[in-house]
Amino acid sequence: MKTFVLSIVIIFFSGCIENRKDSGKSSDKNNNTVTSGDEDSILGFYTALLDSNNNDDCKLSVKLSKNNNCYNYLLKTNKRNIYGAVTLGTNESGERYVILENIPWAEYQGDTSIDEEIVKTQEIELPKEIIFLYQKDTLRTQNYGNSHNYYIKIGECGAKFIQLVKNKIPNSSS
Repeated sequence: MKTFVLSIVIIFFSGCIENRKDSGKSSDKNNNTVTSGDEDSILGFYTALLDSNNNDDCKLSVKLSKNNNCYNYLLKTNKRNIYGAVTLGTNESGERYVILENIPWAEYQGDTSIDEEIVKTQEIELPKEIIFLYQKDTLRTQNYGNSHNYYIKIGECGAKFIQLVKNKIPNSSS
């Protein structure tokens, strides 16, 4: 039993070491990470913000937290709760991003503009991470593509663009 528990602890911390590599460095044009200290401003509880044109009942929330120098998330939808690791960074143009890992997309067909026979013979694996851009306490992602690049990231949400806004006080009912 002790060996099993020790194995679980080692697996958990080995994943955290990878996150620390990304999150502990300074940001520059050649390094896709944020400066130390900036990460903690992203932590908090976020809920979906729907625009006035969207009648979808996209009940979606994300809690970003830090435990033992590891960044984690809890994604809640109306059908499931998913917990996993978070990677933080900054892209070449200076935009900050948050990657929620181990969330299989609902659907993915890849580039559908190529020859249909080739597409039918290929087995396309579902991506397993969702990238959100972070700006001013808001996380944003495009939830689905178009006829040439067909995908749906979160099937429980019909919104094309998902915006999650940081709450000052977490809502215990979400």
